[in-house]
Amino acid sequence: MRATNPNHTGKTMDLTAAINRISEMSGQFSDPEILTIPHSNGEDKLSFVITRDAQGGMVTKDVTKDLERFDDHPLRREGTAVMGNLDSLIAHVNRFKTPESALFGERVGNNEVLKITGVIDYHDRVNKPEEDKCPDDLPMHPDANPQHCKHRVTHEFPLSDEIKAWTKVAKNPLDLLSFALFLEDNILDVLPLPDFLSSETEPESNSDKNLKELVYKLDGKPCGYRKLMELSKGIQINEGSKSQTFINKDTGEQQIGFESEHEDAEGNKLEVPNMFLIAIPIFEGGAVYRIPVRLRYRKNRGDLVWLIEPYQLDRYIKDAFTEACADAAGFTGLPLFFGQPET
Repeated sequence: MRATNPNHTGKTMDLTAAINRISEMSGQFSDPEILTIPHSNGEDKLSFVITRDAQGGMVTKDVTKDLERFDDHPLRREGTAVMGNLDSLIAHVNRFKTPESALFGERVGNNEVLKITGVIDYHDRVNKPEEDKCPDDLPMHPDANPQHCKHRVTHEFPLSDEIKAWTKVAKNPLDLLSFALFLEDNILDVLPLPDFLSSETEPESNSDKNLKELVYKLDGKPCGYRKLMELSKGIQINEGSKSQTFINKDTGEQQIGFESEHEDAEGNKLEVPNMFLIAIPIFEGGAVYRIPVRLRYRKNRGDLVWLIEPYQLDRYIKDAFTEACADAAGFTGLPLFFGQPET
């Protein structure tokens, strides 16, 4: 039951009667009134306050929402719930979903926004596939209704602390001390060298096969965490160069090239690994991904500097986001669209 100000007269009438009453009030001075008009759906009611302004003109204000707080229940579910992890979003969607609910995965720019939104009261489907129909021959349902799309739940995927650390270190060369300290803080992320990369053992899983192929294409010389820790203690590099002369027999033209050689303290050819593997979650509390990391060194004014760069990290973030959205769709049974829902 709606509550009205006891000093004012509250009247319930149909739309025609309300229009007539407003017409009567427009031509005379009148105390404020609350008019309640039945909605065309036969269930809800709209309430308006009609008053006079300082110039004597009539002012109408919709107070339906103001009076709704006195009702036992609101007219409809509205608002956006913000979940702290994907499991909570899935549970929330399963609590309220209807056959018309939908999920939207939103990825903006260079992973600046990674978000999934569930619209509980999404629009009715106009085309619904039937079991004996082909997907291209969808029946029309003209009785499908648009919905308010005001009941939502969302989750923004926060990048893990681990991926933030490896992303940050990739931006600048590291001197030996910085290199050693970083490895000391993050050595638990580094994987032992798999057998299929250190020997002729054949990889078994598809992911292992893909990794071995990638290492081969990048001319990778991978290592495990033990070798990395050895490198962090320092190595001596002696740099020399040798010249080679190339002659074009047809023209007699000669070219002289110089090749730089790095040797260790004993004068042996220096073999430094150029890759290692890390296993880190992309998102906080999310699945762990195995990521190749490139390792390079340079001599800078006599000092050695290291460069660490996770390989195509943006691609791994994109893949993790796509897989997380697919998990949400699978555990809720709802359609998934990549983009933004209607505003």
